[in-house]
Amino acid sequence: MIILLYLVFTERKFNNSIIDKRVSMKEYKIIKQTGTAVKSQQNFEDLINSYAKMNWSVINMFTHRGILKALIEREKEEGA
Repeated sequence: MIILLYLVFTERKFNNSIIDKRVSMKEYKIIKQTGTAVKSQQNFEDLINSYAKMNWSVINMFTHRGILKALIEREKEEGA
């Protein structure tokens, strides 16, 4: 009897976590640094900070053909 109750409890807990993971969706965007002057670094930092205010997070930064880029993500808004 105790084992059966334990299995039912863990199955419900497991199923709830699966449902939660399906509901949680993320969206991604790639932003890039523009310009070649020293000021462009500050502009890129300002751009990243402006996205951070909209709940975006940088998850990776890389260069492609000499241009600095950032991959950002956030929780997808419901209904969007």
